Amino acid sequence: MGFQSEPACCISLSKILNFSKSYFPHKIIFIKIKGNIASPLGFSADGLHAGFKKKKLDFGWIVSEVPANVAGVFTTNKVIAAPLKLTKNSIEKSGKMQAIVVNSGIANSCTGKQGEKDAFKMQQLAANKLQIQPEYVGVASTGVIGKVMPMSILKNGFSKLVKNGNADDFAKAILTTDTHTKTCVVNEEFGSDTVTTVSYTHLTLPTIYSV
Repeated sequence: MGFQSEPACCISLSKILNFSKSYFPHKIIFIKIKGNIASPLGFSADGLHAGFKKKKLDFGWIVSEVPANVAGVFTTNKVIAAPLKLTKNSIEKSGKMQAIVVNSGIANSCTGKQGEKDAFKMQQLAANKLQIQPEYVGVASTGVIGKVMPMSILKNGFSKLVKNGNADDFAKAILTTDTHTKTCVVNEEFGSDTVTTVSYTHLTLPTIYSV
């Protein structure tokens, strides 16, 4: 699993290909396919309307069947939102993640100690519902800065989320001012082995979720 929130980071496909050629001795074939965040084996996802926004989808998660190795690239800004702080600490603690839960509409940024408590509660609610360790849950919020997370809406969202839900709706649930979803699903062939990689990203908010 991968998590990126870094405005200064932009990696071109050519750089990825050049890295792959130098790192792997055998030829790698990239084939773009139709799919979603749950296309890789062992992953599922869901997205729905919880109430952070008036009508549009605004809450979802990605879930792995088992704890997966995880890597994260985070902003170098001095001001870091509470969800990112918590997720970064969780990654540093265990090096693994089994779920990432995301809301849009409220960023839980510049919300002080209350924001930290709310991010922790978001992590705990996800862990309890999935019956996994809290440090295996990453949390992310995007939207209006400075607004406190409404706990009643958060709990309403968790009451409706399911593990094997509508994976296509996850991409819609993380949108902010974007007009459409941005999804890239690729099969990478390493000799006789095939690996499926998926990335979702924002145009206006440089955040990427990958599995």
